[in-house]
Amino acid sequence: MELKTQMSKKTLYSKLYSPQKDLHESWRHVYSNASKSKSRETRYEAQEYKENELNNMYNLARRLREKKFKFKPEKPTPRKKGKTYRPLVKPPIENRIAQRRMLEVLQSVPSIKELLKTENSFGGIEGRGVKDAIHKVTSLVEQGYTCFLKTDIENFYGSIPKDHLFSIMSDLINDSDLIELLIKAVNVEVQGIESLGLPPALYPTEETGVLQGASLSTMLGNILLHEFDTALNEKSVVCIRYIDDILLLSNSSRRLKAAFSNAERILKPLGLKLYDLSSGGHKAGSGWMSSGVEFLGCEIKNGIVKPSKKSRDHLLEEVDGVIYEGYTAMCAGKHDEATLRHVLTDLNNLIKGWGHAYSFCNEEKYRLALDKHIDKRLDEFFTKRWLQLKRKASRDPFYMRRLLGVPLLQDIE
Repeated sequence: MELKTQMSKKTLYSKLYSPQKDLHESWRHVYSNASKSKSRETRYEAQEYKENELNNMYNLARRLREKKFKFKPEKPTPRKKGKTYRPLVKPPIENRIAQRRMLEVLQSVPSIKELLKTENSFGGIEGRGVKDAIHKVTSLVEQGYTCFLKTDIENFYGSIPKDHLFSIMSDLINDSDLIELLIKAVNVEVQGIESLGLPPALYPTEETGVLQGASLSTMLGNILLHEFDTALNEKSVVCIRYIDDILLLSNSSRRLKAAFSNAERILKPLGLKLYDLSSGGHKAGSGWMSSGVEFLGCEIKNGIVKPSKKSRDHLLEEVDGVIYEGYTAMCAGKHDEATLRHVLTDLNNLIKGWGHAYSFCNEEKYRLALDKHIDKRLDEFFTKRWLQLKRKASRDPFYMRRLLGVPLLQDIE
């Protein structure tokens, strides 16, 4: 009887590795995203892990079961010239799998499920996304909400108070092993910040911050802000929150200002701060919905929704970057890293990903305009740069094959 009782008692931690098919599902989710990543390094790492999938998954489950799993150090994303730096990290594949499984287990806990049901929070909530947040905004405008106030939580991920967060999580789940692994996941080392010349202040310290780009971080942020979401939503004011982006809607500018003051008061004990309206720029502002508002990379005006100019320009910059980096690598003869096939695959992933992200927009003209711009860039590549590369083929009979990305039997070991 005692053995039967012990066998039937299953902890939250044990759900990380048993049944193993659930851990496999987590891996499949990670692989699906990683294989479509804009990062070639991430795609290669995922493919390499997949080539020995069964052994890798067995070993991961064993280390979790024996409580010997360790998160590997993570790498920061490099700074892009002329861009505002975002302190994102690129977790190793196995870190992603473990965090994904932890996320699924934690989200299955009834008390956490309840906290994540907040009606007007959309980022990192299962079954919700940017599309739903924008639809909520347009729906509220139709209901008579005439003015807005938008702001952002400054360095949200980097400012989350860890002790307070772990205290909340300990109250929500009675499982010391899972809490211990959660603390390790949040405190994972980031290597290379100084060598890349990145601002250390934007990354977590011992006391504050979770990693932006890690699976668990958004859920933890949403749990921390549950009371904020509840307090900021009332009959006369609606607070739409997407992680750290906040849009307040009402039919009274006076009520919006009062709600903003209330938001600052709630966040202050957490060590979090909102961008002030006087700071200018695109982070904070207020106005009438009839004049339009930019939110979550979209322009919303008179029922029309389209990607913002900044979002459209960013896509074209990314397209230019893929073409230029591919061309430069091909010129350098790096055919194991860059071929025409690599360039086209990267462009395919980039354009499809961007297109899917904004597929809900109801304005059509921008799609045609962007396609024309992309066509122009491709035409310039094939009529100028590609021809320059082809001229080198006369000196090496196999150069064109390597350039195209079609393998040569003599190169295969």
